[in-house]
Parts: sequence; structure tokens; C-alpha cells
Amino acid sequence: MALNYSRTKRMTKFSKDELQHLAAKARLSEKQVLDTAAETVDRFKQVWAKENGNLPMAEDLVREVDAHLPHVPPCQEL
Repeated sequence: MALNYSRTKRMTKFSKDELQHLAAKARLSEKQVLDTAAETVDRFKQVWAKENGNLPMAEDLVREVDAHLPHVPPCQEL
């Protein structure tokens, strides 16, 4: 990706700390940013678990997302 999330471009470095930094930088409520991120992650997990076999995506891409998802910090508990 060409743009930073907050201080990094690497998804593996995207963390609660990055979200807190981003909230402060944008002058947004830290709680609102963290709550929204957690809600988004939870919703993605729910939809992905239910629909990943029904999406117009190649099977190898679905497998890649499934393999990568547990290692992406925003997809872990915030």
C-alpha cells in the first residue's frame, strides 16, 4: 500500500496503539475509534464465516484470507 495507516504501512504493525495514535492525530474520541474498529472486526468475522464460500472470489484467495486473518492485529481482540 502506498499510504500509512497512522505511522506504518505494514498491516502486521497495525495495532491498538496505532489506532490510539490515529485517533489522537485526527482529534477523534479514542473510545469511539477503538469501539468502531472492534465492531468492524467482529462484523467482518461474522460475515466472512458465513459468506466466504458464496463470494465471487477464487478459492485460493479465500484460503489466503483464512490463513492470513488470525495474524492480522486488527482481527485480534482490541
